[in-house]
Amino acid sequence: MGGAESFTKNEIVIYLEAIGFNVWNEKDRLDLPVLKHISGVSLAAVASDRIGVDNIGAGLVFTINNSYQFGVSSYGGDVGIMLSVNFMDMFRENYINSVKALKSF
Repeated sequence: MGGAESFTKNEIVIYLEAIGFNVWNEKDRLDLPVLKHISGVSLAAVASDRIGVDNIGAGLVFTINNSYQFGVSSYGGDVGIMLSVNFMDMFRENYINSVKALKSF
């Protein structure tokens, strides 16, 4: 995003995955060195508030091992890159144990 003001290049974006797919089971993914880690691909609408570039864009979001996402989007000729982390994975074990405890209660 070369057109954005320097202090707005690392801002939060909101994206909506409009259509895509996700392969949860690792055995069902492509068995190629890099591609086996890609668990999903989506077409996304992206909104960001940056000075000097369009606020609305579209792009592709790639999901890595159902935990991380990176995307490439276009804002009227400017290109943006985004990274995302699934914070639920950090608490997954606590969540699973809590649900099991509630079920056994």
